[in-house]
Amino acid sequence: MLRLSRYVLPEVRQGLYALEPQNMSVAPGRVAFATALVARAERLIHAGDVDGVQAMREYVPFAAELMKVTGMPAAPQLEVLPEFADAVSFDETRLGVLLRDGRVREPDDMVYLPTGEATASVLGLLRAAAGGIERAALLQHAGELDVGFDGDLLDGLIARGVIEEVAAPDPAAPPGQPNQPNQPDQPDDGMAWIGHAFVVARHGGTSVWFDPYPSPAFVWSPQEREEVFAAAVPDQVLLADYGPAAVHVERELALGALAGEGGVQRRLGEQA
Repeated sequence: MLRLSRYVLPEVRQGLYALEPQNMSVAPGRVAFATALVARAERLIHAGDVDGVQAMREYVPFAAELMKVTGMPAAPQLEVLPEFADAVSFDETRLGVLLRDGRVREPDDMVYLPTGEATASVLGLLRAAAGGIERAALLQHAGELDVGFDGDLLDGLIARGVIEEVAAPDPAAPPGQPNQPNQPDQPDDGMAWIGHAFVVARHGGTSVWFDPYPSPAFVWSPQEREEVFAAAVPDQVLLADYGPAAVHVERELALGALAGEGGVQRRLGEQA
């Protein structure tokens, strides 16, 4: 059986950029504005007018985020935000799934799947993998969706540790055993504060997340263990089990959303 690694959490992105308010709507005007800014700045740099570019960065909206001048003072050059259209406007064909991996720290070292218009379908496959699925069943489902998710891609994900080969659950195991899939339950209507600005609202079996920031499980380096879990960190006072083995509730919720929320409520209740 195959299962999405507990250290991996899929994140929808647009090219190099996370989905944020400024690039979650189709805005050709913003793209045209940014393109014109870059063209103007390039002409100023070529004319040797570095002060003009710096004035743009100071006074023109978004210019400071879009570009900067490097190589000062000997050889000034304009450094432009790469693929900036993805940062300012939505384009479904540019969507992809970053498989955030808690065993590494740099996004460039993580697996990124450019999925475009098939993004929702690929997330459905990852949802199935999060709950555990046989290889043949996963590839059959992928073939029915026709999203380019084939055996070679699957083998690559297994080789990278994104998807793991695990023992199948024992169908004879009594309910409640660790290898027995949890049965979905229906949470009560209401709202729950998870932490920071993260609030979950539930009604009629549907959950809506407000401002979540889930992350995968982490493999902590010795230096991170020393710094993040030092005795002086205030979280030690707030959480009795604060440490490398503490359960990240938002990760549990996110994986529950991928695999179906059954069992997540139970695990969270045990921690309350």
